[in-house]
Amino acid sequence: MNANELMIGDWVKIQEPDKYAGAIGRVNSLTSLEGGYFAINIQDPQFGYLVTEVFCDDIAPIPLTAGMLEKNGFVRFGTSYVLEGEHFGLENPSSPDDYKDNYWLRIGGKGHNILYVHQLQNALRLADINKEITI
Repeated sequence: MNANELMIGDWVKIQEPDKYAGAIGRVNSLTSLEGGYFAINIQDPQFGYLVTEVFCDDIAPIPLTAGMLEKNGFVRFGTSYVLEGEHFGLENPSSPDDYKDNYWLRIGGKGHNILYVHQLQNALRLADINKEITI
């Protein structure tokens, strides 16, 4: 991933060949360290809590799922998921027969595809919604 796709606090997954491959972490620094590394907080049952430097090519987005939305206070309403207590929602235009975790955020009549957790986090920040997303 590139630094311009991320913000401080975004959830990401660390992938091979990094020694912490499979761990889930939060970006705590977007400073490109020597050689394209970023500082990441890992909060993972397997590895515990630690701060490490991860090469940018070893960082992957976490796919957004209906289960994650529901775990974080989104309520299904027809083909949409609406955040309780907020005027913020995502549409899932897929039919039940062809269900995919494919979400659209509508802003001013324009649709924005939200496929990953970090994209949801960034959209919430831009909407001025102070919501902590849990994985």
